Amino acid sequence: MKKKLSTLINTLVISSIIYIALFVIDPENLQKTLKNSDHLKISLLVALHIAFYASNGYVINKITLSHFGINLNFKEWFGLSAVNTLANLVFPLKTGTLLKATYLKKKYNFEISKSAGILIFSSFTSLMSVLLAACLIFGFLELSNDSNHIAPWLSLLPENFLMLLFGATLGLFVIGIGMLFYLVSAPPFFLNLNKTKIHEIFLSLQESIKQLKKSKKLISLTILNSMISLTINIAILYCAFSAIGITIDIFSLSCLNLINTASFYISATPGNIGFQELII
Repeated sequence: MKKKLSTLINTLVISSIIYIALFVIDPENLQKTLKNSDHLKISLLVALHIAFYASNGYVINKITLSHFGINLNFKEWFGLSAVNTLANLVFPLKTGTLLKATYLKKKYNFEISKSAGILIFSSFTSLMSVLLAACLIFGFLELSNDSNHIAPWLSLLPENFLMLLFGATLGLFVIGIGMLFYLVSAPPFFLNLNKTKIHEIFLSLQESIKQLKKSKKLISLTILNSMISLTINIAILYCAFSAIGITIDIFSLSCLNLINTASFYISATPGNIGFQELII
């Protein structure tokens, strides 16, 4: 298993290098950008990304899986986080998530449906944290008497657009909470398919979410991790822009980060390429 995992990681690394070399990098522009950039901030960017992978790996892999009796060591919970992220960057449609679920199934006989339950639980908590943060930011900007000075780009928006954004994010937050309670309390959708494989998979998925939902500590840690991840991503964006000499205000970075984070739930391309560039 270790040999197979090592081979898989090496394959992913080589594939990512080839992918970047062939499709992403313009050597002339890259050399010019790197030459004129702040190397200290680039080093800080690397450190921030490692912190991001460590935070997500510890909470989503280590802590969450411990509720199912699986205790991952450092190499596993950090390695799965790194491989998951790398595979999602290189391949489309959340391939890294499938690889992680396959590894857990083969080594720990952990059901794929339970991995899906963890994914739904962590993604939902993260999305709710993003929506809550968006409500706070949009609400603050709407109530502020000096919002155009805080974030100059607001002057480009139509009148009352911030209030519309605030109402939309608040509405989505309330709907999301309602959907979670329905998912864990409603009877299976496949009542006419009792004792079938689909029915069993849905029950397993539902039970795994219920099990995770019972732990207030896990919910608190997942929300805290989401907020830490959002903060780290803001710092990453700040360092990235600053390294190439672009100054941008904190509220603009926060809004950009919230939209960028939400875009990861639509992952049709490797590394979400296209969606992120359009947003930025």
